[in-house]
Amino acid sequence: MNRHLAPLVGQRQFWVDYFARFTEELSFAEPFPGLTEAQDEDEDAQPYPQLEGCRIRFPLTPRTALVLELDGSLNEATLFFETGSLLRRKRVEIAWDDVVQWHPYVLRWAELEPLCRTLSIRPEWAGRPHLPMLLLYRFAPVADADDAARARCAVPGAWRALGLFSDAEVRELTKATLPADLDLRWQRGPDGHWTLVGDDAYSLRAPGNERFPFAALESALRSSGA
Repeated sequence: MNRHLAPLVGQRQFWVDYFARFTEELSFAEPFPGLTEAQDEDEDAQPYPQLEGCRIRFPLTPRTALVLELDGSLNEATLFFETGSLLRRKRVEIAWDDVVQWHPYVLRWAELEPLCRTLSIRPEWAGRPHLPMLLLYRFAPVADADDAARARCAVPGAWRALGLFSDAEVRELTKATLPADLDLRWQRGPDGHWTLVGDDAYSLRAPGNERFPFAALESALRSSGA
């Protein structure tokens, strides 16, 4: 696990801030305690300077990975698809989540759930197999009843595994971070690739996006067991 992230995942405030776009209305949410009121209202404030440019890799195959990049404010989380060898890596932005104009939706729950099971047994997540799910599920929209069932099964258990939140808080976090009233759906096009459509489909994995690595990403996800 990234050395800057490791000490933070055991802190309640980190997770509330990580999901800040959803959690502002939580009954137990508080401004970051290290900031003054003026700093808390400053979008450029960085309560987590050690996370500026922090990258967390989630390997899919020996030559591909998802890479999550954070900033020091936790106001933005960007997901990249990485290909290539150690010396010649190429990253393509496939999603971002911020507090202004987000396009986070890129993973299907049918991909995310098995991927996280595979990641959870890797050495870097030893003793913390729930962390890949908590870090990545913001990039997977609840698009239908099957997604909702998968999310309800996986997400509360991951929150409880942290040992930081009460059962009532876990229910509140789960409801807040899994909006279920969105107008979106996954569809498979004539080329066999999945795309997200609908009024709330804020996604780069969209019909007609020639820059999106549809084939490479889907192949890597399949090879990873997703």
